Amino acid sequence: MAPENMRVPFEILDTPNKAKPSADFESFYRQETEYYLSFSDCMKELGWGEQEVLEPYTPRVAVQFNDWWLDRERFIQEGSTCLAKGGPQPMPPELSVEVAEEEYEKAKSAHECLVAHGANLPEFPAKQTFFDYFIGKRYMWDPAHNFGIGKFDHSNDPLFGTKPFKAIYEMCPW
Repeated sequence: MAPENMRVPFEILDTPNKAKPSADFESFYRQETEYYLSFSDCMKELGWGEQEVLEPYTPRVAVQFNDWWLDRERFIQEGSTCLAKGGPQPMPPELSVEVAEEEYEKAKSAHECLVAHGANLPEFPAKQTFFDYFIGKRYMWDPAHNFGIGKFDHSNDPLFGTKPFKAIYEMCPW
C-alpha cells in the first residue's frame, strides 16, 4: 500500500513528446488506450506490477499506477522510458466550431439513446451552453455531469446503476 506522504508520480504523463491532434475523439480514445496498454506491457517487462488501463476505448480511459511506491524514483525513470517507447502522447482533436458541432450532435444522440434505454437523465443542455462548455471551458459532455445542469444520481439510475460504464458507452457512444 502506498505511503500517505508520497505523491503518485503523475508527472511522468506530462511529456513534451506530443502527437499531432487526433482526427476525432474516437481515434483519440483508441490511441490513448493503446498508449497506456503499451506502457503497462513495458512496465511488466521491467518487473513492475500491472499498470491497469481503466475504461479502455472510452472518454474515461486512464491508467492506474501500481507499485510505484516500492521505488518511486525508479518508477518515474522507467515509466518515462516506457511512455517514450510508446511514441508520442496522443492528443485530442483541436477544438473548433466544426468539432463542437459534431460533438454536440453525437452527445445529443447519445442522450436520446440513453433515455430510450431507461436512464433518468436531466434535460440535454441547450446548444449555446454545450458550445460554451465545450469550446470555452474545454469540458467534454458526460451524461453523469451534464455540465452541472439538473440532478443525476447515477448510482440509483435504472441504466447507470445496473451496467458498467463501458457497456453503456458502447451502447450509446458520445
